[in-house]
Amino acid sequence: NHIGANYYLSGNSEKALPVVLEALEDAQAANSKLEQMDSYRILSDIYKSENNIQEYEKYNRLYTDTKNQLNSE
Repeated sequence: NHIGANYYLSGNSEKALPVVLEALEDAQAANSKLEQMDSYRILSDIYKSENNIQEYEKYNRLYTDTKNQLNSE
């Protein structure tokens, strides 16, 4: 996720997207909610910057739901 975030922050969403999606798959396989939450946040930021509102809303909702779940544990 750090590599993907760095790509995104440097303005390279094209490189960030596959890296973050792969990190999300790994986090889901490991059932790491914290890593999933980070991936959802970065993906929502990427899609928002690309004006892809549907994907932005999807990942922003997943981020919020996962964050709330972690806060309630």
